[in-house]
Amino acid sequence: MIKFGEDKQSSGFLGAIGLGKRSRLSTRFRLLSRSISAAVSIQLSSDLSIRLHPNDPGHPRDTKVSSVPSPQTEKALSSLESLRSNRQYADLTSQVDEVCSTLSRPSFCLRDVPELLSSLANTLFPTSLYLRVLPM
Repeated sequence: MIKFGEDKQSSGFLGAIGLGKRSRLSTRFRLLSRSISAAVSIQLSSDLSIRLHPNDPGHPRDTKVSSVPSPQTEKALSSLESLRSNRQYADLTSQVDEVCSTLSRPSFCLRDVPELLSSLANTLFPTSLYLRVLPM
């Protein structure tokens, strides 16, 4: 999922120095991909336990419990939060804000990911009626 969310191709020599090709995927799809990647990454605490229930320990933004998020989790969250100031995602600011606020709640757990996916897919792709099958 992380690969689909990238704005530019990062493989090869040109990708390594930041001159990769622009992604052919839409900004809506890239936002959805980054959101799912971050949502799943947040559910893995630093001790590799899975957060299945609301308020389980290990959420990176939980101030009550000291937990150290993995570098991958921090990268996914910062990548998602940086979209707020990205011009390509200017028309999706409300969706980015919604996802960021949802993921920052310590009560958000793995069981909430399908609902987030369904809500985002229906918001980002309103004409794709086949996505309405996703459970809420």
